[in-house]
Amino acid sequence: MMTFRYLILAVAMPVACGLGSPSPAGDDPKPAPKKTDAGRVVLTERAAAQIRKLMADSTEFKYLRVRVADGEQFKLDLESQTDPKADLRGESRGVTVVVDRKSAAVLPAGIVLDYLDEGGTRGFKFSSPGSDRPPDTSVSLADARRGFKTTLRPQPPNAARAGVPVPPADVFRVVRYDAAPGKLAAYLSPDPKDGKKHPAIVWITGGDCNSIDEGCWRDAGGLGDQSASAYRKAGLVMMFPALRGGNDNPGAKEGFLGEVDDVLAAAAFLRKQPYVDPDRVYLGGHSTGGTLALLTAECSDTFRAVFSFGPIDDVLGYGLGGNPFVLTDPKELRLRSPTQWLHSIRSPVFVFEGSSGGNAGALRSMAGKTKNPKVKFFVVEGANHFNVLGPTNRLIVEKVLKDTGPACNLAFTAEEVNKPFAK
Repeated sequence: MMTFRYLILAVAMPVACGLGSPSPAGDDPKPAPKKTDAGRVVLTERAAAQIRKLMADSTEFKYLRVRVADGEQFKLDLESQTDPKADLRGESRGVTVVVDRKSAAVLPAGIVLDYLDEGGTRGFKFSSPGSDRPPDTSVSLADARRGFKTTLRPQPPNAARAGVPVPPADVFRVVRYDAAPGKLAAYLSPDPKDGKKHPAIVWITGGDCNSIDEGCWRDAGGLGDQSASAYRKAGLVMMFPALRGGNDNPGAKEGFLGEVDDVLAAAAFLRKQPYVDPDRVYLGGHSTGGTLALLTAECSDTFRAVFSFGPIDDVLGYGLGGNPFVLTDPKELRLRSPTQWLHSIRSPVFVFEGSSGGNAGALRSMAGKTKNPKVKFFVVEGANHFNVLGPTNRLIVEKVLKDTGPACNLAFTAEEVNKPFAK
């Protein structure tokens, strides 16, 4: 057996091909499994070519095995044997693919295996079913979501949910805004009591983007300014909403579906604040928060502009363990994958990521799949997933403070975005 040590990230992950103990060479001592499941794993031509190349290096291997290890990690193996009682067999682009029944029960039918070797990213990548085909641009994300009810996987019993930490009074106050699950918590900048209406931004945190904590006002040091403090320091009103199932909020985490509605509810609350200019409300987010911000922009034009840092293109990039919904339904994945809905964007959207690691591959992929002029992608040379935040947010703030007309006039060039990181 040849094993690919496969770490699933938000982009195609570097794959170290480690050699396990190979099966004995020669004819398969067991008959190939008779049960077939031909459509469960779909290889792109690039992936099939790479697998055929690896197989050609040794006459031992006949099958590509796709499996799920430890309940959540995807694994790839090249094997010379199969178990007719435990395995299902299919074929894609001339490669025989074997999936054990336990793994087949949790893999979405039609899952796509691709191979990327570009922009410093080299390795295999799993994507949602249908991701190898052009998106259906005749349907908007808002229309596709209408009436859909998600199915969540059983979750282990939670301990008592953590409440919302109390922020410094001069930085934020805790508020509760109305959303579908009930009253949800948020941090909100206090009224400066200057009689003016200020521009404002809703910011979605990375990591557990359903929750808020001290990181909303503490600078992250070497991990970049994940608190996006440039906005509040420049006088913008900031709102950090906790979403359904986060902190002590009611509801259950849905993973980038109902949370979109919560973000829109937070924006509605923010617009009603007497010290906020309702026509100059922006949205931003980082990492998982960047993915949610991008999906929100694809679903609604309620924000004047949206700034998405380090999103993924396909929600399957967060793996089986990182998604709380049933992954065997392709529509569950499709409705949460930004690459499928870029045509739905109607407000200015700016997407940023550092070129070093992170989700740069996802940005390049999305940029190559859309001609929508409302969305612009910037892969920042010399930056990474975290340090891209500080300088880029400061640049955004400079432009937002000048964005005072009846319509958004924001624009960025690659030169000015890359300038802080030029050697």
